[in-house]
Amino acid sequence: NCPYLDTYPAIRRDKSAENWKRKQEIYANSHLYIVTASQWLMNKVERSILEGVQKRVIYNGTDLSCFKPISQKAARCILKLPLDAKIVLLIAHSAFKDVETMEAALRSIKAEPSTPLLFICLGRNDHEKTVGEGRMLYPGRVASSETMAQYYCAADIYIHAAFEETFGKTITEAMACGTPVVATAVGGIPEQIVDGKTGFLVPPRTPQAMAEAIRTLLEDVDLRRQIGQAAAAHVKEHFCLERQVDTFLAWYADVQYDWQQKLAQRKSQTVPAIDLRPT
Repeated sequence: NCPYLDTYPAIRRDKSAENWKRKQEIYANSHLYIVTASQWLMNKVERSILEGVQKRVIYNGTDLSCFKPISQKAARCILKLPLDAKIVLLIAHSAFKDVETMEAALRSIKAEPSTPLLFICLGRNDHEKTVGEGRMLYPGRVASSETMAQYYCAADIYIHAAFEETFGKTITEAMACGTPVVATAVGGIPEQIVDGKTGFLVPPRTPQAMAEAIRTLLEDVDLRRQIGQAAAAHVKEHFCLERQVDTFLAWYADVQYDWQQKLAQRKSQTVPAIDLRPT
């Protein structure tokens, strides 16, 4: 019985049991090579009916030619954002994002005298509103990677709360831009962030913990700079696009060799035909 029939895109009839049986039969008669974007997801694979002859975790790569640190002032000028504001960026484009926790955390953030507090929520069209002591803007969906990178660089902090997350692509994008990230420790996210060094991890559905991490970063410009630099270096070493491509290509070579060995084994097991023609 599927518990997500009402989750976008909604499904009118529950075919879960029938589909499960069909998949089980297909998997049992398949020679599969399985890759996941996080160890968290691989753990789920290993507890499922999905069987594979080889399994690999290959993290999603980030295009560092696009997502890279640029001047915060330059990014804000391009986006027409105030230069003197403290800016917190968040994204709310799917049902798996915990927007309520993020908004609850932001409501408890205090604005400094003469320093505007600005929250920018991407992925949602809505009217500007007041959240706690800050203003929440809703620029809507951002289609351009270049513009997305500018938003990351314009922000002081990027926050990310989710109910579940296989791999937070926007997390590594923000980190690559040198923007400190505060995120919930769910799914594959703890594999992306080294807590306290390249960002902050907080328990899910705990606005108080997220707010405390946000306050710590907003109040300490040196810590923000330190965390941002460490985050960008971490992505360059572990989550760059070139690393993902090279890892896939190396694995494809292993898969090709394994497949050739299986074909050779099948041929050797084939009984040769007996020639009954008279000599």
